[in-house]
Amino acid sequence: MKIIYPDCIYSLSANSFDAEYPVANLLDDHPSKVWKAVAGVTTAILTIVTTGAVAGIHIAGTNAISGTVYVKNSTETVTHETHTLAGTFGQFFVKFDAVYASTLHIIVSLTSGTTVYAGICRAGTLLSFPNPQYGLTQKRHDYSIKKELSNGGLYIYNRHTPRQYDLSFLMTYSEYNTIDALFIANGSIPLAFLIADEIDSDDQWSGFFHIVDPPSAGYEYHSHLKCSFTLQEAV
Repeated sequence: MKIIYPDCIYSLSANSFDAEYPVANLLDDHPSKVWKAVAGVTTAILTIVTTGAVAGIHIAGTNAISGTVYVKNSTETVTHETHTLAGTFGQFFVKFDAVYASTLHIIVSLTSGTTVYAGICRAGTLLSFPNPQYGLTQKRHDYSIKKELSNGGLYIYNRHTPRQYDLSFLMTYSEYNTIDALFIANGSIPLAFLIADEIDSDDQWSGFFHIVDPPSAGYEYHSHLKCSFTLQEAV
């Protein structure tokens, strides 16, 4: 599992944006509050300036189905890495091949079949943990309003139904102390996660999640413990 923390974005700009959907929306904690290109623009470019130990990027809440990430130096004269984006999960998670402590310009091209938009952008340090144990639970948290009518029927007002995962891990004491310290520092403020770090499945298992409650630990082994917590997708 990977978590982007801390976020190292210094500034963010776009070559196209609707005045009602500014690029600053990508930096808040609400994926449904999107940046959107000017109507009819299906390919747009984000320029992300970072400072700090940067090793990955996450784009969430997007209708983009393809794109490219260019990791460049601060003058954009050197391209350190290039990554191709493709998929229909509504999010992309890219792990860089190296950790970059110097200032970066990360150029992200996003393409959709309609006016392109995205809700979240994060780039920063990657915290590494074991993958969840088999048997994890996935469901959806339903924010819809449901009221019983006088005739016994139901009034339904559909709202967001974000993903929710109940996860268990076998961690070393050091790994548990790291996730515990993260919750102490950050609480339930949403973070960019790659839940299962598996080949060719990064986008499917990525997302922008709240850690709902403090991680719990069971001291069942001499050198490891069982850690569990719940992730709920931010809206």
